[in-house]
Order: sequence, then structure tokens, then C-alpha cells
Amino acid sequence: MVRFLPFLVLATSAVAECLPQGETFVSCTIAESGKQLEVCINGGDALYTYGAAGQAPELALREPIRDLDYRPWPGIGRTIWEEIAFARGGYAYLVFGGINREASDIDDEIQVTAFGGVEVYQGETLLTRLSCVPETVDFTWTNALSDGKRAAGLEWDLRARRWVPIGQN
Repeated sequence: MVRFLPFLVLATSAVAECLPQGETFVSCTIAESGKQLEVCINGGDALYTYGAAGQAPELALREPIRDLDYRPWPGIGRTIWEEIAFARGGYAYLVFGGINREASDIDDEIQVTAFGGVEVYQGETLLTRLSCVPETVDFTWTNALSDGKRAAGLEWDLRARRWVPIGQN
């Protein structure tokens, strides 16, 4: 079960690309609505925005990386995926992104397909799952979140599937 943590509302003027000093976790166009979803890592914070392109976001959240509910890829399988949870009131927004790697039936090439989206929960009840249009997904699998967690004195405990203080793993 994903644990949801406190948040701060982020005041921004438009849904836009990550700031120049930031890194994209995932960004895309949502298939069901045509709206933009973006999660950026800027400094010690993760920023979530959702809304129509070129307009003020319908929802914008900021979470310190230290407090962020983040699940890194476990390191096995043909699919690389990660997820982050943001919360607002009684609602939680579980953002996921990844790439699926499959061998081609035609040649020896590896076919890479990106995916992403967000699941919206009220308490533990799933309200909706919104999927990214695959061709619009920017999932830049980096170490930015893991590095941020380590800088905050945390390390991933693979067996417990949670972040713990460094040295207690």
C-alpha cells in the first residue's frame, strides 16, 4: 500500500516544461482529456502539475523529496517503472512512468515503448486512472529522486519496500 504524505500547493501560472535547472520525472498528454500531466524534480522538491496546456494548472502540488512517497524501479524485468504519490486533502495522486523493452519479432532490435499516467484515490478507493498518450510520454529515468533521498539521509530497503535512514538497512 502506498503511503500518502502532506503537501503544499504550488502557485504557478501555467502548465509548462520543467525549469531549466530541473529534471522531468514524467510528462505527457492525457488520453482521456488531452490535458497535460507533468512531474518535475527541482532542487529538493518534486512538482506536480495537471491541466490544459498554456493555461494555469487545475492542480499544482509541491512535495519535498525527503518526504515524497517515491517507489524506485526494483531493478528486474523488461519494464522499467517508478511511481510517486502526492496528496491533497483526502485525495491522492499516484503518478507513474516507465518504459517497456521488448525484442522485435522482425529483427534483433529492442523495441522501447514509454508509458505513464496518474491514478486518483479518495482514501483507499480508486476514483480514476488516466493514461498518457504513449507518443507524448517523456519519462527520463534518472537518479534524481534516489539521489535526493540519499542526500536527505535515506536509502531504499528493497525487502521492506520503503525508505529508511542510511545504515538501518
